[in-house]
Amino acid sequence: MQRSVARWLGSRWSLGLAAVLVVAAAAPAPAVEYRLLVANVQETGFTAYLDRAALARGTGEGTIPRLESALDTGRFPRSVLLYDRPIQPGGGALARTLGPGSVRMAPLGVTETGPATQWIELRWDGQPGERSVWVIAPSRQDYQEAYHVAIGVGGPIRYFIPYSGVTSQPPAAAYALPRAFIVSRSEGGDLWDRHLGAATDLSRGLAVIVGTSEVQMTSDTVYLVVQHAPGPQTFKAVVGWRPRPSADFRIQSPGVER
Repeated sequence: MQRSVARWLGSRWSLGLAAVLVVAAAAPAPAVEYRLLVANVQETGFTAYLDRAALARGTGEGTIPRLESALDTGRFPRSVLLYDRPIQPGGGALARTLGPGSVRMAPLGVTETGPATQWIELRWDGQPGERSVWVIAPSRQDYQEAYHVAIGVGGPIRYFIPYSGVTSQPPAAAYALPRAFIVSRSEGGDLWDRHLGAATDLSRGLAVIVGTSEVQMTSDTVYLVVQHAPGPQTFKAVVGWRPRPSADFRIQSPGVER
């Protein structure tokens, strides 16, 4: 009789433990706070800080420490900052295909980081391992072309030129392709899985995709794709804008064109 009771209690304990493990496995991981610091600047303000990075190919091999320091300390010339580039979380079909992660904006949402800095800060809670996408859509049309990019995650910001094309090897952390393509494929639901996933280098945790406008006087749209780290992380992105050249001007890089 005692053995039967022991076996019954043992089986009940095992079932209870199994139920606890199933519930624990099904429970979502705790949300983590992430920060994205963004600055939009005129091209002249961006290139003034390039130094040795100006000699780089624009694939992340050059760093721009003076630009980052100027924005961190509030010493960047305000006259070349662009304040007409609102930054919003991607929604709808775009969010589902580019950044299928969960995002909960912090109470302050989009804020300036403080009087001593010149970044625009976004803070949100997200799930580690997922992605989120943030969109820069200019409201004015005087600086239409997103031509320079700097990315920094846990280290100095690095210089990138968003060359056109999504089939270049190896994958790129910054590149450009027609915005019409992004919109159409977003609605189709296969933009990331079939086209951008293999072409995008998210090893740093942040990638910049420029959706180029096919209309001469209409601005590009910039998509910031964030890979959520296991713990809290701060991402930085600087976009240098210029008026779109009136001529059909292109610069070449190995295998792709701008």
